[in-house]
Amino acid sequence: MVTVRLPTRTHVVGIRSLDLRHSAADAPLDLATVLVYSDYQPFSLRASARPTSGVADPWDTRLEFAAYDATLSAGGRMNLAADYDLQVEGRIPELEKLNALLPSLHLPSLHRMSVSTHLTSGRMPGDLPVIGETQLQIGGADLAIAFRG
Repeated sequence: MVTVRLPTRTHVVGIRSLDLRHSAADAPLDLATVLVYSDYQPFSLRASARPTSGVADPWDTRLEFAAYDATLSAGGRMNLAADYDLQVEGRIPELEKLNALLPSLHLPSLHRMSVSTHLTSGRMPGDLPVIGETQLQIGGADLAIAFRG
């Protein structure tokens, strides 16, 4: 069990399974985990990174997240200085189901969503990402809750 304490709320994430493999400094790193949050519905995270040369050089990276039938993946390059260049793809059948993981966002009822975007790190560490070419498709929406009246 992992507990994260924020000024207004405590979040507890349970670790159902965790597999981390990294045999040497210049070897591939692989992570697979299944986690549970407040509603005990599992979500998974997979990460894989392969060095392109030395440890400080960019690593070929693949990230995959799955929860509530939604999937998000990112592939590209990252380095230890937090620079990244990633292509992100997502499929989200029912966006509102992710409110269980992100309750403070109050996500609307959007259905059959897909997103594709290119993200690169900002110029300075901590900057917002630079968003490249992006495609967003929404198959249906019920915005009555979000926009009353």
